[in-house]
Amino acid sequence: TDFSEHGAAGCVALILLEIEAMNRMCSGLLDDAEKATLTGILRLAAAFYEANAIPPVSEDEFLGSVEHSEMTAASCTGETAQFAKAVLSEQFASDASAAFDVPRLPVINPCL
Repeated sequence: TDFSEHGAAGCVALILLEIEAMNRMCSGLLDDAEKATLTGILRLAAAFYEANAIPPVSEDEFLGSVEHSEMTAASCTGETAQFAKAVLSEQFASDASAAFDVPRLPVINPCL
């Protein structure tokens, strides 16, 4: 459990990985700006995991974990798609990036 004011970095990372899985599955889900935002935050998350996970997780391992997503085509529309776009909004993207600013274990609780 993360008791810091920065939030559970593992939770944010898992959400971002699921959005990347959706992006790969759902043609046209994200526009170019949203894709760029997602790529940037995923790189921050990957670097965070490499520096803070025990044992360390390489960037390739971190980004490769998206292949294990259980997202389905049903995720391409409706509330799930809306959530993905909301996560990549300017405000949330800034908060998500900040989750990786302070070194600590990448735990998943409390999750949002």
